[in-house]
Amino acid sequence: MNKEINNLAHLYLTYRNIFFSPPSMALTPIVVMTCVTLLFLHPTPTLAQDIATNQNTGNQALVSSPAQQDHAHALKLARSGELNKAADILSPYAKKPMANVLMTGDYLVFLSWAGKNQLATRSFEALPAAFPKNAYLLRNMASAYYGQRSYAQAALLYASTLQQKPTDKEAQIGHVRSLYYAGKVKESDNRLNAYLKTSPDSLPLLSIRPQVLIAHGAYAKAWAAQADLLRKNQVSSTAQHSTWEALVTSVPTDKRKAMLAALKHSAASKKETDTENYILALALHREFNELITSYESAGIKSERFSTYTAYWIGWAYFKTDKLKQSEVIYRNALKIEPKDLYLTTGLAYVLGKEKQPKLAFNLFKQLPAEQASMAEVRFAKAYIYEQQSDYWAAIKEYDGILAIHPEYRIARKLKLMAMSALGASSQALSQAGDNSELQAYIQGNMVIDRMQWGEFKQSLAQLEPLLQRRNPTGSRFDHIVVLVEDLQMKEAIAEYDQLKAEGVTPPSWVMNSVGSAYIYLEEWEKSLAVYNQQLKTDPNMFNARVGKFYSLSELRRWDEAEELLIKLEEDVIPVKLRSRYTQGQQMEVVVAHGWFLLDQNMMREADAYFTEFYSKAPANTGIRSGLAHTHYFRGWPRKALREFQTITSLESRDLNPGPRVGHALVLNALAHKEEAREMINKHRAQKPKDKHGIRAARELAIDDMRELDVGIVFNHSNDGFNDLYTFANYIHPVTLYTNILAMVNYRRSSQSGLKSTFHRVGVGFDHTFNSDWYMREMLSLDVKAGHEYGTRTNIRYTPTDHWIVEAMFDSFTTDVPLRARVAAITSKQAALNLTYRESEWREYGIGGSYDFYSDGNRRTAVTARFEQGLYAKKDWRLRLIVDGSLGDNSKNNALYFNPARDWSAAGTLMIEQTVWHAYESMKGYYDRGFIHRLYLTAGAYGQTGFSGSFLGSARYEQEIDFSDTHHLLWGISAGRHSYDGTGVMNYSIDALYRWYF
Repeated sequence: MNKEINNLAHLYLTYRNIFFSPPSMALTPIVVMTCVTLLFLHPTPTLAQDIATNQNTGNQALVSSPAQQDHAHALKLARSGELNKAADILSPYAKKPMANVLMTGDYLVFLSWAGKNQLATRSFEALPAAFPKNAYLLRNMASAYYGQRSYAQAALLYASTLQQKPTDKEAQIGHVRSLYYAGKVKESDNRLNAYLKTSPDSLPLLSIRPQVLIAHGAYAKAWAAQADLLRKNQVSSTAQHSTWEALVTSVPTDKRKAMLAALKHSAASKKETDTENYILALALHREFNELITSYESAGIKSERFSTYTAYWIGWAYFKTDKLKQSEVIYRNALKIEPKDLYLTTGLAYVLGKEKQPKLAFNLFKQLPAEQASMAEVRFAKAYIYEQQSDYWAAIKEYDGILAIHPEYRIARKLKLMAMSALGASSQALSQAGDNSELQAYIQGNMVIDRMQWGEFKQSLAQLEPLLQRRNPTGSRFDHIVVLVEDLQMKEAIAEYDQLKAEGVTPPSWVMNSVGSAYIYLEEWEKSLAVYNQQLKTDPNMFNARVGKFYSLSELRRWDEAEELLIKLEEDVIPVKLRSRYTQGQQMEVVVAHGWFLLDQNMMREADAYFTEFYSKAPANTGIRSGLAHTHYFRGWPRKALREFQTITSLESRDLNPGPRVGHALVLNALAHKEEAREMINKHRAQKPKDKHGIRAARELAIDDMRELDVGIVFNHSNDGFNDLYTFANYIHPVTLYTNILAMVNYRRSSQSGLKSTFHRVGVGFDHTFNSDWYMREMLSLDVKAGHEYGTRTNIRYTPTDHWIVEAMFDSFTTDVPLRARVAAITSKQAALNLTYRESEWREYGIGGSYDFYSDGNRRTAVTARFEQGLYAKKDWRLRLIVDGSLGDNSKNNALYFNPARDWSAAGTLMIEQTVWHAYESMKGYYDRGFIHRLYLTAGAYGQTGFSGSFLGSARYEQEIDFSDTHHLLWGISAGRHSYDGTGVMNYSIDALYRWYF
C-alpha cells in the first residue's frame, strides 16, 4: 500500500470502534463527520507507526531466532492489512503469555483490529495477573470492549491507558465516548473539558465536542462549536457539506425540534454568528419557509455569512420557487468564491428552471477541471436538460454518473424517470437486471405510462403483481393515482384510508390525487383539508393551490377563493417577469378565473375576461369553451353554437378529443335534440365517469321526463275581496319535440256577498318545430257547467338570440281584473308581445292586448317593460324592473271597477341571495339549493276622473330545490292599489311545487 492508503486505513481502523455508533463495517453519520473533519484538519499516524511505537516500548527481547522471524513476519502482514494471518502466526506464542509478552500483546491487538473483539477480550481476561500491560495494549483492548458495547469496561481501560500515557489523544477520545455510552454523561463532559484544558487546540478533541454537547441537550452550543471549528480552519463549503449533514443526522429525530428551538433562542440575541447558526440549522433540516422568514427578518445580507450558509439560503429560495431572490444570492456569493462547486450548481439549477439553459451551462466552465465532471455537476446538467424536455441528454448525464458511481441509486432512479418520459419504460426494465427494487420502480413507471396514455385498465392490470410484493407501499401510491385518473374515486379513497390506518402518509403527488378524489365525490371540506395540509409543507405547490381554490369555490367561500386566485395569478401569470410555470398551468389559472366569475353569476365580467384572453390565444380550446359556455348562460345559444363547432373542429385533430358537454346542451336548446343526445351518449361511452358528462346527461334526461306542477294562490284585500286559485298541470312527452298536456284548475272569488266559481279541465299539446318556432294549444271546458269551451293558442318566434315575438289567443279565460271575477266575468283575449333581450343583464319589451269581456266590455291595453341588472357577485343579485301600462275600457256602467282609461308606472327592485347551493350527483340529489328574493315596488297609478296615487308592494319568496326533480317556490306579498281614488291593501300567499318523474 502507498502512504495515502495507509493513512486512510489507519484512520478507519483506529476510529472505527471508538465513535458514537454501534460497531459495524458501515460508516455512520458521526463516523463520517469526525473522519471528514480529521481528514481535513489533522494528519494521523499510520498503522505501521503505531506498531513501531509498541515495538519501541517492548518489555523483553525476542526469545529465539525462529520466534523473532515469526514476529517480524506477523508485523509485516499487519502493516499490509492482513491482520487475520498476522494473528494466526502469533497465536501459538500467545498460549504461553508470560514467556512471550510482546508477541501475546500484538496477537491480542491484531485480533481487535481484525474485528474479532470478543476473542480478543476473552483472551485478554485470561491473561495472568502478573502479565505486564502497557498503554498500547490497554488502549487497544479498550477499543475491543467498546466494539462489543462494553462501555464501562472500555472506560476503565482507557483510564488505565491515560495513567501510563496522559497525552494519548486516542485514549482521551475513547475515554470520553466510553463514559458517554456507559451513561456517565456528566463525567464524560468533565473529562473532555479537562483534556481540552491541557490541549486546547487539539482538533481530534475539538471534533468530538459537538456530539458531547448534543448529548447534554446543549444543541446551540454544539452547533456553535462545530461552526467555530470549521470557520477557524477555513474549511471550504464543499468540504463542509458531509460534516454538517452528519451532525444533523447524529441528533435523535425526537430532539431536533428542541435543537432548532435552542438555536432560535440564541439567534434572538441578534449576533450574526448565532443568526447564521440558526439559519444553517433550518436549511439542513429542510425548513425552507422558516429559513426565509428568519433570514429576511434578520436584515443581514447573505454576503455577511459564510458562502456555505449563503448556498443554503439560495437553495431555500429555489425550493420555494422564489427564483429571482435565489439567483441574486448565488451571484453575490460567487463573487466571493467564484469556483465554489455548490454555489455554481445552485445557480445552475435556478437558471435551468428559469429556462435559461445557455447561461446555466456556461457556469460550469469556470469550475476547475477536476470538479467539472463530478456527480454534483452532472446532476445539475441533467436537471437543466429535463427542464427543456431534452430527456435523452439527461439520460447521458445519468449514465456518466453511474459509470463512475454505480452505487448512486438516485442517479439510476432519475435516469429511469427520464427514460419513462421518453416512453422507453420497457427498455429501462430490461436494464434493471435482477434488482427487484429497480424492477418495481420501472414497472411502476410503465404503469404511469399506461395511465398517461389513458389505458387505465392495462395500467391497473400491471399494478396487480406489484401490489403483491413484500413491501408494496410505492405501488399502492401508484394505485391510488391510477384509480383517480380512471375516476374510481371511492376505491381510491378506500385505499388511502387503509394507508392512513396503517400510519402511512402518502407523498404530495399522491395527496394531490386524493384531493381530486374528494372533489369528484363532492366532499369539499375533506378536499380542502387535504390541500391545506399540503400547503403547510409547501405553500407554493401549484396543484394544491388550485385544488384549494376549487374547493373554496364549491363551498361558496368566495372571499377566500378570490384572495387565493389573486395570489395565484400574481405568481403564475406575472405581468412583467417571465413565468416559471408551464403554459398549461397558466391556462388552467386563466380558465379557472373565468369560471369563477360564472359561478358568481358575473356573466358580463366573465364574457369580457374570456374575450380578452381569446384575442391572445384563439386556438386554446379551454378559453374558447369558457367563452362558448358564457354565451350559452347569457342566453345566446346560436352564438355559443358557433364557438362549440369551432372547438369540435379543433379537437377533432386530437387523439383524445375533449368533452362535448356544452356543445350538446346548446344543441338541445336550439332544438337539435337527437344530435345533442347522440353527442352526449358518445361522450359517456368514451368517458362514462366524467362528471360533466354525467351532469349533462342528467339535464337531458330531465328534459325528457314527465312534469307535474301543483299550485295555489290566495289573495285577500281589506275591502273584503277574496280569491282562491288552485291548479295542476301535467306534461307528458310523446317525442323529443312534442308533449301531451293536461290541466285542471279551480277558482273561487268573492266580495260583499257576491261570489263566482270556475272549475275547468283541459287537454292539449305543445310542439317545438325548430330553433325558431314553438306552438302550444289547449282545449278546456268548465267541469260544473259541462260547457263554456275554450281554446288557447300560444305561438313563439325567436329568429335570433335577442328577438322574441309571442302571440296568444284565448277564447275563454278567467284571467280578468280582480273585481270583475266576482261578477263571474270571463273574457276572450288576444295578445302580442315583442321582447329584445340584450343578455341576462338587460332587456326591453313592449306588448298589447285586447280583451272581449262577456258583458260586452272591451279593454285595450299597451304595456312596456325594461329590466336592468344592477349587481351580480358572490351570492347576491340586484335587478331593476321598470314597467308601465296604458289601458282603455269601452263600457261605462260596469258592475265592477272599470275606469274609462287608466295608466300605471312602477319600478321594482329585486334583491336575491343564494343561501346555499350544491351539486350532489354522488348522493343522487344533483342540484340542491336555497334562494330567497325580495321585491320592492313603488310607482303611481292614475285613472280618468281621479288624480294619480301611490302604488307599491313588497314580495318575499323562497325557491327551494330539494333535488333536480323536486322544486318548491312560495311567497307572500303585500301591496297597495287605488280604486276610484281609494287605496286598498292587498295580501297574498302562493306556492308552486314542480315534480319531474
